[in-house]
Amino acid sequence: MRASDRREFNLQPQDTFFEWLILHIVRLPGWLNASLLLVFSVLPFVLAYQTGRQDWQEAQRYWRPFLLPAVITGYIIAAMPWVWRAEQQVIDELRPLASLDTASYQALVERAGRRTSWAAWGAFALGVVGGINLLGAQSEVVNGLLRLSPMWIYLWLAYLFTFGITLWSIYNAMQSARLTATVQRHIVDVDLFNLTPFETVGRQGLVGSLILIGGTTLSIILNYEREYLHQFLHWQNLALYLVLSAATVSVFFLIIWPTHRTLARVKAQKLLLVQQAGGRLFRQWEELSTHGAETQTLSDEIQALLALEQRLKLVPTWPYTVEMLRTLLLSALTPLLVAASRIVTARLTGG
Repeated sequence: MRASDRREFNLQPQDTFFEWLILHIVRLPGWLNASLLLVFSVLPFVLAYQTGRQDWQEAQRYWRPFLLPAVITGYIIAAMPWVWRAEQQVIDELRPLASLDTASYQALVERAGRRTSWAAWGAFALGVVGGINLLGAQSEVVNGLLRLSPMWIYLWLAYLFTFGITLWSIYNAMQSARLTATVQRHIVDVDLFNLTPFETVGRQGLVGSLILIGGTTLSIILNYEREYLHQFLHWQNLALYLVLSAATVSVFFLIIWPTHRTLARVKAQKLLLVQQAGGRLFRQWEELSTHGAETQTLSDEIQALLALEQRLKLVPTWPYTVEMLRTLLLSALTPLLVAASRIVTARLTGG
């Protein structure tokens, strides 16, 4: 597509409060964002120091989990523009293949990519409810709230926001996958020997998966203090992180599945046409051979069709490269490798 034809079809993603908030935050100067992250990271320690000895001792003891809300929230805010950028690249690359004019394509993208406020707030609320249940099982949190400790009240609210924004980010990724699938239903011009436009879909899936992997890895690094690393080996925690690792792979294939279906359908259609044409030529060749006529021209055409058929059969229908798949599989193991390395290090050093 010519540069003059490229348009911003979507992605001023301001359909919900969360997108509006993130867009305004990422547009702030880098030094200001770094300062805000630092402030929210040290705030629980400042509150602990001012509140009293018990809170200060707990802050020193649980310093990693105290950093988690600020770090994870900052990570999500920094990562979301990458998700939107990957989504925009897919929209741009698939535009020439669609059967719609520019205005209709723009309307389709805006309609399919819209994040409704009620669904966004619903995802956020579901995360908050899950956070309340998880935090309610932590005796330190409950005791801190009962004695109205400013530090624990802040951490409770910060963790609930983190749970909420995490689930919202997953909802946002699912909506991005929905947009990609909707656009591909209108694709009519597919060159099976040039799949470059579809590789952007593979990269979109890879970006979503890697971001989820990064968040999971950060949570493992920050969520377990040295003396409590053995808790990671509890079956509940192992099951949770195994599910998260599986989810990273699932997100990747969920995003690229519509592309696979599109390419597989077109490939089957092209193969059928080639095989039907080959069948007709072969019947003509048989008839000419029976009457002793010249068949060299038909033989050449049949050989060309057979070569084309073999070439079509080799066309991949999954929009990823070997490098993408290798990166995904290795990255999916990262959270478990990080946890294992921390446990081994702690035991070797007597922790």
